[in-house]
Amino acid sequence: MPKVTIFVSTIVLHNDKFLVVKEGKNNHNQLDTWNFPAGHVEAGEGLIEAAIREAKEESGYDINIDGVLSVLFKNTKDGMDLIVFFNGHIINNSPTNYESGIKKVDFVSFESLKKLDLRFHDDILIQANRALLNKIYPLDIIMDYQES
Repeated sequence: MPKVTIFVSTIVLHNDKFLVVKEGKNNHNQLDTWNFPAGHVEAGEGLIEAAIREAKEESGYDINIDGVLSVLFKNTKDGMDLIVFFNGHIINNSPTNYESGIKKVDFVSFESLKKLDLRFHDDILIQANRALLNKIYPLDIIMDYQES
């Protein structure tokens, strides 16, 4: 049975600029690349909860999730990845410290985003463009059942 890994990534536009983080870890050759706040969904965690947690850990900002931009499925050499891209907004303008695996947190325009060394260049630009075009699905398309 192939391994399935679920990721969440959140696109945050703040004052017409995208929230991005510069990777400080070299997992999967990601060192010094830029990405939206993103990460694995942990066992027992919901998708929205994971997106809020990852954004806080990686950027220091508290966010709310507004909708879903897209769901991306990728076959990999190790199995399969499912990535849920969310749209969100900052709810505090006083960030706390971010995790040590992040080198820098910044806000960039779409034009500047295109010039960065992006971890997943095409995927990131597609999602940024979707956010700019307001191609956002309501959160109720996620049916998040938890076993009790």
